[in-house]
Amino acid sequence: GDTWAQIMAPLGGGINERAEFDVVALPGGKTRMYVGVGGGTGQFAKFRRNDDVRNANAASVLAGWLDLTSNDVNNPQGYSSFGYCDPQCVYDNYVYVPPGAGPDVVYLSGDNEYSENNYLTGRSNGRGLLLSTDAGVSFTDMTEDDSDDVYPVALHPDHHALVTNPSNWKQFFDVGDGGIVRSNGSFVDDSGDCDDPNVPKQYTGARLAFCKLVLSRVPERLTTMNDGLRTLHFYQLSYNPNAPQEIAGGTQDNGSWETNGDRRTWINTNIADGGHNNFDVADPTFRMTAWQLGQIQINFNKLDQVGQTWISDTLWVLYANEAVGFIASAITDPVQAGRMWTGRQHVF
Repeated sequence: GDTWAQIMAPLGGGINERAEFDVVALPGGKTRMYVGVGGGTGQFAKFRRNDDVRNANAASVLAGWLDLTSNDVNNPQGYSSFGYCDPQCVYDNYVYVPPGAGPDVVYLSGDNEYSENNYLTGRSNGRGLLLSTDAGVSFTDMTEDDSDDVYPVALHPDHHALVTNPSNWKQFFDVGDGGIVRSNGSFVDDSGDCDDPNVPKQYTGARLAFCKLVLSRVPERLTTMNDGLRTLHFYQLSYNPNAPQEIAGGTQDNGSWETNGDRRTWINTNIADGGHNNFDVADPTFRMTAWQLGQIQINFNKLDQVGQTWISDTLWVLYANEAVGFIASAITDPVQAGRMWTGRQHVF
């Protein structure tokens, strides 16, 4: 530790350029390093490999990096790691080589690529967690299991850590904003979904090749392991003044939750970041919930997961000119029924 030498130059991506790495021994005494480095302004995230980072010649190490990520969709292998943590690599980025799996096996996790895991238009399962068995040349998608084509068990979009079963590197334990999820250690080929005639995706060419590559190996089953664990961070809690046993609250990246008078059972009534939740002082059926950046929704049905009405049109216009916190303050008036307040740079 007395002297240090730079072995990888920065990409120039700014605040999102967070580099995460893992190392593994190669036959012959060399050490391989895998690096996932976040993108930023004018730069996309890249997955890189260097097969001789123990080299005493720092210049040789600097010159030895292979960029395995491509932004060209016509290169399905390189494109399989494209955007894996963009645009928030400063928050989600993790690289893990499972012990005992050999030097060519590596897990790569970041955030969910939402445009790709829509049932009607998507071409992957979101690629929030990826697995390579060819030293990072190509990756397959570990984000959803094969339990159901429309509503599979899925990992949370934001990933921070991963470990594997010491006796079976195919069984992983993923840790993210949604808690802990365990795979059953078996993979299946789900690429048939890419050309299922009952699904209006109509993939052709490179788009079809990419879909078949990333879905050629997915977890057979995923199981959440949060029962009994205190994994949720509440931003705020409120109670219904017309029925004080009813409590609602918003959680960090795990939506809003509401009780029905049973302190042990909570129903998820909103997704994403839960924001502030409130009840009306007079109307016992009224509920307010919120998303990131002060987006407000309301409904008039207790424990309703689908009857949310977004009422933030004018607030969203203000957002272009009015700074707002990630979780904006929002309350119902404690005296006058039907009135709500929310805080940005001003109070509305």
